[in-house]
Amino acid sequence: MRRCADIARLAILCSAVAFLATGDGASALMAVLVLGPSVAARLVRVHPALDLVFTLALGAAAVTRPFGGGDTLPHLVLPLLAGPVLYVGLTRLGVVARPAGVVTFFGVLALGVLWELVESSADAALGTGYSQGYDDTASDLLNDTIAAAASGVLVGAWYR
Repeated sequence: MRRCADIARLAILCSAVAFLATGDGASALMAVLVLGPSVAARLVRVHPALDLVFTLALGAAAVTRPFGGGDTLPHLVLPLLAGPVLYVGLTRLGVVARPAGVVTFFGVLALGVLWELVESSADAALGTGYSQGYDDTASDLLNDTIAAAASGVLVGAWYR
């Protein structure tokens, strides 16, 4: 499974190059941005199945961006999957304390806020159009909060 996740990471990188070659810089940047968390999952050695599913979800979010469809599903699925990756990473670094579910909830919530700041900054600096205004940001953060809570419950139950 780890090799499949590595192939998916390579596909994300190739999609960034393809988007750039076709003049879609915003989609190329998105592919590069999601590659970071995917590589992080590999580096912290999460379970191979989680590594694969997380990488595929990140890749799908990046590759389907140019085709529209909104970002509700990515703001529910990606934070849900990011929680266990984040907690495993913090555990491997030796910086996480119990309760695992609470740490995961707030960590994922912080990542959601950080992502919205990245979207806003990319819009301001590069005109990417990632953020669709206040209502989109509020909706994204609400979905991130729901997913962070679910992820916190899952990680909390896992480390019980």
